[in-house]
Amino acid sequence: MENVPCDGEPNRPREIDPRKTPTCRCKTRSKNLERVNAILRKKLHETEASLKISQDAQLTWAEKTQQQEEQLKKARLLEAENSRRFEKDLEKVRLVEAEKTRRLKEQLEQASDAAAKANKQLVQCLKKVNELQRRTESVDENQIIDRMRSLFRKSETWTTRHFPPKSERSAMDGNTDNSNERNLGLDQNWLPDPQYIQAVLSSAIWFHIFSKPMIGAPDELGGHLSRLEIEVERSCETAPNPENMPSAKMLYSVPSHIWQHWRSATSQSLANINPASGDKACSAILQYMEETCSDHSVSSQNFRVSQLEDLLTACIDFKKQLERQETIYRFEHSYPDTPFCEWYMRSHNGTSPVNSFVCRSLWPGLYKVTSEKTPIMIEKQLVELAEV
Repeated sequence: MENVPCDGEPNRPREIDPRKTPTCRCKTRSKNLERVNAILRKKLHETEASLKISQDAQLTWAEKTQQQEEQLKKARLLEAENSRRFEKDLEKVRLVEAEKTRRLKEQLEQASDAAAKANKQLVQCLKKVNELQRRTESVDENQIIDRMRSLFRKSETWTTRHFPPKSERSAMDGNTDNSNERNLGLDQNWLPDPQYIQAVLSSAIWFHIFSKPMIGAPDELGGHLSRLEIEVERSCETAPNPENMPSAKMLYSVPSHIWQHWRSATSQSLANINPASGDKACSAILQYMEETCSDHSVSSQNFRVSQLEDLLTACIDFKKQLERQETIYRFEHSYPDTPFCEWYMRSHNGTSPVNSFVCRSLWPGLYKVTSEKTPIMIEKQLVELAEV
């Protein structure tokens, strides 16, 4: 039973006959309900559609998220795999480089051992070469100059000691302590000055010692030895040209190292062949000085001769030493009346007047022979000058 307002009686209950048709108001209401239901169904459909879209979007996002996670996982796996491969390759490279380093180290050790052995062999070879080519008497020019001046001072000391000037002889004559050692029967009218004795001694030393090509060489071979010396030097410096010199086909080039040693070997050989040559030269100078100057000496013969022997022995040793150098050295001596030449002479008092000439040669000079044929003066000749 439903209360339906009708006929101006709104709240009055009324029985409705189901067999009768509803009123228009009821129809209107029914239509409204249908509209509402349609609208609700439409909204329901729209909501379901939106929900489906949302679900689809969520599903799509989930799928994408899953795909991204799978891709990230795959990337991580790939990165891990690449890292393992890289580490594996790096280990291989490290092993290869370690092996190369080991081999290089072994090769370096082998090379070092070989170099040490080669160096040891080289040292032994050099020692052997030095033993075979030993030049124990090699000297430089400064030493040669010092030796020349030392010999001159020694000769000057000998001269002034045994042949003093006339002013000093008077004092000696008055001293009777050593009168037994002096020759007091001197000719007081003429007494030679020490420079005269020095000139006589210098000439004798040059003639018997310094002028010889080599000590021990026979006099008849002196010229041949000098020519041989020049030829060996020339052959060592330049090889002959057969085109320009037809006769040179019979010659051959001498190795340069021969020039450095042949003079030393020749000098030593001559000294061994003729060991008494030095003694002969000393004896000749001693005899000449005694015969020439002994009457003017103020000392005893034994003392005078002993000191002169020491000087001559030193001169011979110096001459042999020069013979055994790589360079040719020659002594220069000038005879009286030779014009003064400043290039190879020096005055004993430091003055050199114009147009002066040599009065006495007090000590020989020394020069070095060069391949340019222009000698190099080592020590100038000491001379006493006189004016024209």
